[in-house]
Amino acid sequence: MAPTNPNTRKKRAGILSLILIALLLLSGTYAWQYKQHKTTEGASYIDAVLKSVQLVDESVSTDSWTTGTELPKLLHVKNDGADGSAADTQRFEDVYVRISLKEYMERTNVGQVLYKNRLMINTSGDFISFGTKTEADTQYPNHTVVGLTNALSDAPRAKRYFIETKRDDPNGQYGNFMATKIVNEQEYITGGAWTEGSAKAAIPSKDTAKYPGDYHKDGKTEECDYTAIAWDGTKQDKAGNKNSSEFRKYVEIAFESDVEFLSDYGTGGSKSGTPPARGEYWLIDDITENCYAYWMNPLAPQSVTTKFTKSMKLLESPNGQHDDGTGTMADYPLNFYYALHADLEPTLRAYYAKDWKGMDADIESVLFP
Repeated sequence: MAPTNPNTRKKRAGILSLILIALLLLSGTYAWQYKQHKTTEGASYIDAVLKSVQLVDESVSTDSWTTGTELPKLLHVKNDGADGSAADTQRFEDVYVRISLKEYMERTNVGQVLYKNRLMINTSGDFISFGTKTEADTQYPNHTVVGLTNALSDAPRAKRYFIETKRDDPNGQYGNFMATKIVNEQEYITGGAWTEGSAKAAIPSKDTAKYPGDYHKDGKTEECDYTAIAWDGTKQDKAGNKNSSEFRKYVEIAFESDVEFLSDYGTGGSKSGTPPARGEYWLIDDITENCYAYWMNPLAPQSVTTKFTKSMKLLESPNGQHDDGTGTMADYPLNFYYALHADLEPTLRAYYAKDWKGMDADIESVLFP
């Protein structure tokens, strides 16, 4: 091996020392704050096919819903998948769809807390009150004077001093009970009855870049936990018949004329003994506990279903009505909230066994012969 020139070794050592010094200076001088990420992913086309199926809701919401008023509730489904002419022909796929309807209602009941004893009123029906206890004691000696706030007063609700009536008072017959507090009690329908509290859902944030619109891959919004409409054998059909759900006392859901019910094909039904036929219509399962409406035909790419629901009508205000003073009944001007939520579930035939377990056998025989 040829000997190394000592001067060359010194030069190399000097260069390395300069590089180390430069790196130390850089690390001490600059803050390395920015990183760029790039990820390459590979996935099957199944998600792309299912994400091409969209629930279309042409409904109208309102903040002044009154008894007897109908709101449009127009639901249908479209498949925006490739039609086979594009390069991604692998997405040319028929999809099977079903919808579940879920609902939520809450109301605020207003109650009054009354003072325990009758208080003196004048001949006009107004409570007699004073700004100070001294004034009240002076005007009505030998009476009990109490400092209270009239919760229903139109005047500023400051404490005033009222007179408890006595049985032998000349105007004792005019005594009345006074509301000292207004209590707002919230209730919502759950388990078929009104329950104290509130469970109104808020839509959580979704990764809209990866899952646009209302598509849920694995998760769900909190509205998905609303109460599923259970037809329980006493369906509300297109003629307006109601089932036994507490919701049906207040809201009537109208369907389009071509919607059919599975019970019509069961024992005693108008089409008993004949399984549902495949076709372009919605079939509501009102027999099992699944509470789904099935589109009874594979939904091809670039095609749409017919409308499913038509409208929802407020039959009765959940807070009741009162005489508005002219002999006309009007809704109490108190808060209530109702929401009708639709969940769309698309699937491929190959995934039926996993995704759509528990489908009624009659429906299964038609969709998956």
